[in-house]
Amino acid sequence: MNHGKLLKKLRTSRGITQKQLAEGISSQAALSRMEQSGNIPSYLLLSFLDRLDIHPVEFFTLAAENQVLESQSFLNKMNETCYNKEKMNELVNEEITLYKQTGLKKHKINSMRVKAIYHKIHDLPLENSKEIAKEITKYLLKFDSWFLNDISLYSDLLFIFSNDFIKAHHKTVLNSLETLPLGGNQKHIYIVTYTNNTIVLAFERKNLTDLDFYLNSYKDFLNDNPAFLTDRIYYSIYCQLQKLMIKFNNEGYNKLISDLKIFKKYNLDDAYQNMLGFINSCLDR
Repeated sequence: MNHGKLLKKLRTSRGITQKQLAEGISSQAALSRMEQSGNIPSYLLLSFLDRLDIHPVEFFTLAAENQVLESQSFLNKMNETCYNKEKMNELVNEEITLYKQTGLKKHKINSMRVKAIYHKIHDLPLENSKEIAKEITKYLLKFDSWFLNDISLYSDLLFIFSNDFIKAHHKTVLNSLETLPLGGNQKHIYIVTYTNNTIVLAFERKNLTDLDFYLNSYKDFLNDNPAFLTDRIYYSIYCQLQKLMIKFNNEGYNKLISDLKIFKKYNLDDAYQNMLGFINSCLDR
């Protein structure tokens, strides 16, 4: 939608006149022209949205409501390729073709991302994994700040990076997430999801040296909101599993499996089965 028309729609829906919105920001006549033309300088738009008490992310999401963005289209396709080799190869080739046509490095990176994730899910050896890690590292480190798509890329591909690299960049990722213009719940989900990925990878690699570091980081973002109860459940399970990996005993194992049944209580049967398999894998059972 035209930015001017959307601004006018939001202004009138909130019962605010042009004079009230423009006061101290621009002239009323200038606001009228901007609402008609849609040409609004960014610094003025941010001031108008602040007065309307509307977040810029919300505004631009509404403006692009009927438009499928290139990055979102890619993510949708990638989700479809996880368990389909033919679609995976099609998407890889599609991104390589786009890279050749546009010269945009993100398409080359996307092709690597799709292939790496497919191989990880199916526990297949990934050819040239070191070269892929090197290429993606070079791509990410050229940015002064990491934005949501960069963090999503990194979080998806944590498994191709070394333990030292992940630990060295952990706080950078968290700081980037903290500064992103997201709502509180959205930000919490992204932070906890990323931190959870670091914990799972540390368990998979039996990297107990760094596990405390990631568990403490995860703990920092737990809260008492009932909507995020599962975060606290996962934390409790991870702490018990950590102790068992250090020193296994049947009593502790039986308690952990018993506590795991809380997922069934909330009808999260898939989560129960996945975590049970994960626990037994970590403990070589």
